[in-house]
Amino acid sequence: MTNWGDFFLGWGSGLLSALIGAAAPVALGRWWNKKEVRQGLNTELGAIRLRCILMFYRLSAHLRTLDRQTLEMIQTQLKDTDGGEDFGTSINKLLEAGDAALQIAMQTGASAQMLSKLTVPFMEANMPAIARYKPEVRRQLLEVHAQIGFLSEKGDEAKALMHKTFDSDIAPNNRTIIEQNLQGVYRDVAMRCMHVSKTIGSIRI
Repeated sequence: MTNWGDFFLGWGSGLLSALIGAAAPVALGRWWNKKEVRQGLNTELGAIRLRCILMFYRLSAHLRTLDRQTLEMIQTQLKDTDGGEDFGTSINKLLEAGDAALQIAMQTGASAQMLSKLTVPFMEANMPAIARYKPEVRRQLLEVHAQIGFLSEKGDEAKALMHKTFDSDIAPNNRTIIEQNLQGVYRDVAMRCMHVSKTIGSIRI
């Protein structure tokens, strides 16, 4: 039986590391090279977008909101995302497999550990160059940067809440509140991940 969530998460993590690694050397003090900055930003943003789509998928499965409409939305986001071909093929197979496969996919739960920190080191190293872009492009890039910061904070919050769920000294009613708050964090992260993906998809550097 295919563990869809673990497959997507492991594959996406490796791809993100490879893409970010390819972009990073360009940032070494050469931000004034417009072509290289554009290529570096596109590479980093593409990697972040793919990671956000993967997180959105995994969280949707955990929250049991993974349906055909959600899969089709993911499919749309992947169409113009570099490196998303294998993920897109897997989503297509999941759509073709029918409702039983969706139920299996939703049995894979999310965890705080899955909400790994997303960083944009190339973007941060090239803020002087970004300041030279047109206002709309600059606004979009700064929006992505801000959202990545929020996602990092939410990841830390999820880890803290997850840790509390294992505290045997917490009263049952308080534990219920903590678990509800954790689910709320997951919903917020899923929403922000899709927002980041759509924002990146609209950026034309």
